[in-house]
Amino acid sequence: ERFNELSAKYNEMALKKGYFLAKLLFIYYNMYKKCNLDGIIKILKNMSQDNTYVIAFRTLYNLYFVQDFKIDNELIKTLWKLSKHFNYFKYFLAKINLHGFKNYEGDKKLGNKLMISLVKKSYCHAIIYIGRSWMSYIPNHPDAISNAIKWLNIGDGYNQEAAVKYLRDIYLFSTFNMINYPKMFDYTRILWDEFKNPNALVFLGYFYANGIGVDIDYEKADEYYRKAIPFGYSIVYLCKYQLHLKENFSGYNIDIANSFMLIYMKYSNHNVFDKEKDEKMLLMIAKDNINLCAVSYTHL
Repeated sequence: ERFNELSAKYNEMALKKGYFLAKLLFIYYNMYKKCNLDGIIKILKNMSQDNTYVIAFRTLYNLYFVQDFKIDNELIKTLWKLSKHFNYFKYFLAKINLHGFKNYEGDKKLGNKLMISLVKKSYCHAIIYIGRSWMSYIPNHPDAISNAIKWLNIGDGYNQEAAVKYLRDIYLFSTFNMINYPKMFDYTRILWDEFKNPNALVFLGYFYANGIGVDIDYEKADEYYRKAIPFGYSIVYLCKYQLHLKENFSGYNIDIANSFMLIYMKYSNHNVFDKEKDEKMLLMIAKDNINLCAVSYTHL
């Protein structure tokens, strides 16, 4: 709702009063949410063709929203020109040279050079990228985990959500062999409290419901699950189903649990029954309630 309100406000200012900044903000908000792309095109066409900011937004639009857009020498020249004004474009050049992009294979040596130059400028996204890269070397490199944590902590110092998320993942997933539930819980709570990351709500609810990194508190679990529902995570209905089958939960009610299971089945990401995937999930659920498992299976 807030996004729609701001977008409408900036659009009105851009069209009626011609504020340059309002036009840029309208473009930014709609690009971020991938909506009203026709409005973006109209405004870009009407804006000065030689303005650096306009060139930057037009380039971003082409890179991310034009499906058959190809990288050619002219675009590379534009990216280099923009990289002198915006660190983001230097960062983008570094990434496409390291990993390639659409039809562009890239130059890893150049990509590394650009990324290091950004790190020296304390560009936070480059710092987080280095930390994330070290994560990919775990467990094959003896210093990978310590280096990843070091760089991500630096990124966290810039108040960056991505750094917090990666730190949470290091202490959450067994892949990294660093499971630490209290730290994982703390980073997840930061993701919600400071960054309002909606995905963190599902995690927090699950942690409270199962005593992972924190004492069991079914009421708090329910509170976080309720907050997560409006964000459209179908998995939260499965979590609510499991919660309402907890006998010590004040909302213990098998009928309510059943209703959440049916909602989950309706709104989960797959509309067609995936035998292997759903049988595993239903067998897991059967540990709580074998009868509902049968009902859900039949419903599918």
